[in-house]
Amino acid sequence: MKSFLFHILWQDEGTELCKAVATRDTPYMERLIRHGVGPNVSDYGDRTPLHIAAREGDLQMTTFLLNNGANVFAKDR
Repeated sequence: MKSFLFHILWQDEGTELCKAVATRDTPYMERLIRHGVGPNVSDYGDRTPLHIAAREGDLQMTTFLLNNGANVFAKDR
């Protein structure tokens, strides 16, 4: 369950998680998911973290996201 402070700091969880994946910030991505951000959240362009990890060819992040419930059938815009 997310703490109140965590919720205040990350109003747009999709953008935060996608940004962590795009910048290959593995510790931040893992921390976000560990604190309750779902792996299927999307950013402003309806891209999920899995879309970004796959586009970047990042096998480690792709595997982590899949192991944490990322939907392989999600569609972006």
